[in-house]
Amino acid sequence: MGISLLVGIIILVFAGKKYLRDEEVGMLSYGAAMKSQLLASLIGMLMSQVFAIAKFNNDSDMKTLFKEYTIELTESMMRMTMGLTGADESQIEDIVAKAKEELEENVDKSYPFSWAKIPMNLINIVIISLILALISAIFVREKETTYS
Repeated sequence: MGISLLVGIIILVFAGKKYLRDEEVGMLSYGAAMKSQLLASLIGMLMSQVFAIAKFNNDSDMKTLFKEYTIELTESMMRMTMGLTGADESQIEDIVAKAKEELEENVDKSYPFSWAKIPMNLINIVIISLILALISAIFVREKETTYS
């Protein structure tokens, strides 16, 4: 995720420098750069989310992979946490088996590529887009030059 955010910032900076800085516009303030970057970031992330949901919503292979990965990750995290707390191996096995059973029943509800998850995804998109816009606007704005 970190690399994709970095790539997003780089794309916004290069696009902003190329298309927002114009000789007719004059000085580009931080606020103006941020507004434009936020709009571009929101549009890009919304398009990405819609295409991802359209692609993976009915993909049974992806749902199976998501389920297996979630169970495997949860199991390994629980084993590591319980091992650090000094629990016996039998206690760890009992707790992991119980959690695994519960997780297998409920993992389909947490599948992120469904149309029902759009409200929560929109909140995430707005927050991430705002962060990307705030960072990229720093590099896109034109600093006022003063001559003395």
